[in-house]
Amino acid sequence: MKNIKTKIKVILLAVVLTLSGASQARAATTIFSPANYATYTVGANISFSWYDTSDYYYISIWNDSWGAWQDWGNQTDFTGVTRNNEGYIGTQVASWENNQWEYSNVVWVWFQNPPPPPPPPPPVPGGPTLNRAPNDPVYQGDAVNFSWDYPANTTDFYIIYRRNGVWDSSWTWVGTGQSQNFSNTTSLNDLSAQVAACNVSGCGYSNQPVITLLVKTPSQLNLTPLTSGNSYSDSLSGSSDIKYNKVTNTTNSDQTYTIRLTTDTANTTVSLVDANGNSSASDNLIFNQGRIAFKISAVSERYLKFTGTQAGSYTFVFNRFRLFPYLEAP
Repeated sequence: MKNIKTKIKVILLAVVLTLSGASQARAATTIFSPANYATYTVGANISFSWYDTSDYYYISIWNDSWGAWQDWGNQTDFTGVTRNNEGYIGTQVASWENNQWEYSNVVWVWFQNPPPPPPPPPPVPGGPTLNRAPNDPVYQGDAVNFSWDYPANTTDFYIIYRRNGVWDSSWTWVGTGQSQNFSNTTSLNDLSAQVAACNVSGCGYSNQPVITLLVKTPSQLNLTPLTSGNSYSDSLSGSSDIKYNKVTNTTNSDQTYTIRLTTDTANTTVSLVDANGNSSASDNLIFNQGRIAFKISAVSERYLKFTGTQAGSYTFVFNRFRLFPYLEAP
């Protein structure tokens, strides 16, 4: 009899525990998508989703006012929600939990009108008119200025140069400026440029003025005459570079002069030329004992012309003598 009572107590305890587990409370669900106060464009279709905490749900939609609860079975998302004008849509889910209705959070989303369509892009600017200064003649070493007008709708200017017939590989941005100086013309025979006037729609291109750069004659260089007894230094950028030095005889008789190279990394060659850069048979140039001697007639001038086979520098000492050809030591 005692054993029977014990078995009955165990059975009853198991029933109690089973019923207790079946009736444990389940929390209300939470709408997790979309985020609260998310923004959408008027007319967009959105979906609401919530965590699965129940076997049965109802949903209510607020669209200027709360709508009736809709039976949504065991589904955990609600699709096709939209609004055709600006305003809020609200959503709340009721879940059947533990023999009673539990209510989720309320999620609000804002529907707003789309922005107005963008205006049409601006038209491509017309090609600017490119001017150059100075006018001809232009000499090697002279700075050249390029300037241009400002076509309508331009936001940026770019410039590109052509040096000795070869265009640069890229354009240079110059912002909204309308002028550029080009100063490195020493070794150029011709120079050209083109300007592009640009905006988001494209670019308009200028004319291409061509400048022929002339070699200055020695007399155009405005050189200061050498002074006897002084040392002078200069450099050559390469085999095409030329440098001149002016020698002036202000006396009424022929004069003899010498130069002596003390350093020379350009492998220089020295010649004597007139004011136009021309050599003359009467311009005697004698090489003797490491010095170069030459004669200049009374009240006249000549120019020492230095060329090299490579880039480098040189230094020389200049002196005036009485005899010609050169026979005496300094």
